[in-house]
Amino acid sequence: DSKHELTIGLSPMESALVLSVFPEGARIAASHYFDNYNLPCPIKVKIDTPNGTSQYVVLRKTRHGDVEREENALRLLSQYGLPVPKVLAGPCESRLVLSLLEGENLQHFSMRSKGHLEKSKALLITALSTLDKVTGDIERETTPDIIPRHSLMDELAAIKDQSPWNTEGLFRKAVDVLQPILEKITTPLVFTNGDYQPANFLTDGAKITGFVDFEKACFRDPLMGIAKYPVYDLHPLNKAGFVDSYLDTREYDRTDFASRLALMCLITLQREIPVRTTSEGEQTYLTHVTHLLKEAMTTIV
Repeated sequence: DSKHELTIGLSPMESALVLSVFPEGARIAASHYFDNYNLPCPIKVKIDTPNGTSQYVVLRKTRHGDVEREENALRLLSQYGLPVPKVLAGPCESRLVLSLLEGENLQHFSMRSKGHLEKSKALLITALSTLDKVTGDIERETTPDIIPRHSLMDELAAIKDQSPWNTEGLFRKAVDVLQPILEKITTPLVFTNGDYQPANFLTDGAKITGFVDFEKACFRDPLMGIAKYPVYDLHPLNKAGFVDSYLDTREYDRTDFASRLALMCLITLQREIPVRTTSEGEQTYLTHVTHLLKEAMTTIV
C-alpha cells in the first residue's frame, strides 16, 4: 500500500548483505520503509532475480534494541512453531535480513471498521497468550545474557534515582508508595517481544499469521506491555477498551493493573519527558502521563 510506504536508499553494505541471500545476478529493484510514523522502521526490499521473478525480503536495523537478541528469539520461536520471520542473513553491523511474512498488521487492520477493531482486540489477546505459552520453553533454552529478565523491582530500580525526575515531589511520592507494593507482587514473568504495539502482529483477518519485532525480547511482568496502551494512547485500540478486554479475559483486577500503569508512567516520565517542557506537544504529553499516574495511584491506595 503505497500511501504507507516511504522510499529509502540502501548503503553499499546493506545492499551487499541483502544480495548475499540471492543467486549472482539478482538486483535490488526498490526499497521502502513499511510505515512512516515511526522511522527508521524495517525496510521492505524488492529483489529482481536472474530467472525473471521478483521476491521481497525485510532489512532490519537496530533502533532501540538488539538484533543479535532478535536473531536468537526468532530462531527459538521458529522451533516452537510460531509464525516468525526466517533469518536469511546477518547479524552484520546491527542489521538482519529477514523473510517477509504474509498478513496485515493489526494496527492497519483495526482501523478498517468497527468490526475490524473488535476482531483486532480478540486477535491481539490471542497473540499475547501465544507468546506467554512459550515462556517455559524459552526459559529452558536461554540464559539472561541472551534474553534478559526484568522484574517489576528491576524496572523501578532502573529509574527511581535518576535525574531529572528523582527530585520532583510527585515522582518521589509515587516511588515511595509503589516500592512496597511491587515488592509483594509474585506474578511470574512471561516471554514477550518487548513491544506489544499492534503493528507487531500480523493477521489474515481470521487468525494471527505473524509475530515481528523481537529486538527488545525479554522476560517481563505480563501487564507492563499492556500499560503501554493508555500511556501512549494507542489509537484506536486504547479508546476501544483493549485494556479492559485483556484484564477481563486474563482475570486480572484493576488494582493489579494500576500498580503496573503507575510504574510505566514513572518510566515514561524519566525516559521521555523533560521536567520543564518547552513545547505544546511535550506539555500535552506531560499532562496526560501525570494524570494517568495520579489516577493509578488513587486506585492503588
